Amino acid sequence: MKLSSRTALCAALAAAFVLTTVSPIDAQAGGTGVTNPASPIAAGNGTFMGQNPPGVRAVTFSVQALPQGRVGGFAIFRDPGTNGFVHMNVTSMMFLGSSVAVAGPITMQAGSPFPVGATAFFVVQDNGDGTLVPDQLALGVAPLFLGSLTIQEVIGLIGPPPPQAFTPLLTGNIRIF
Repeated sequence: MKLSSRTALCAALAAAFVLTTVSPIDAQAGGTGVTNPASPIAAGNGTFMGQNPPGVRAVTFSVQALPQGRVGGFAIFRDPGTNGFVHMNVTSMMFLGSSVAVAGPITMQAGSPFPVGATAFFVVQDNGDGTLVPDQLALGVAPLFLGSLTIQEVIGLIGPPPPQAFTPLLTGNIRIF
């Protein structure tokens, strides 16, 4: 399938914007360009109500700042009802207000309609522990024909998730450091 010129232009503009701004890791480190090896950014686990088909799903993830402004980590989404799962490597991240957005390729899956190689992405919100408001997440998968995308490109193409896209955790905890 061929990309439309509008989609290609949006992707190019999003990439150009990202390349001309301070990296999220650099900004987090006070603009010094120096980060500690494997500094945690966000981590968590829990269960949430999934869609298509409806049912409880589980998530475990970790995101870390690496040297030279790189990002690393993983996420595993499980469907206990079918024993299906999706594993992704986290290769990009950005802050969206008090939320953290990440993306990366799906590296393994079983019983999932999402193919290995597609870009998975999600946004997490930490409620600030000790409150009655549950932590939340929003997630998605880009079509495989779009290739490998960073979270900056995903947000540039589709915008940040609207409030109704977030699903509260039923159990568990998300921490943004």
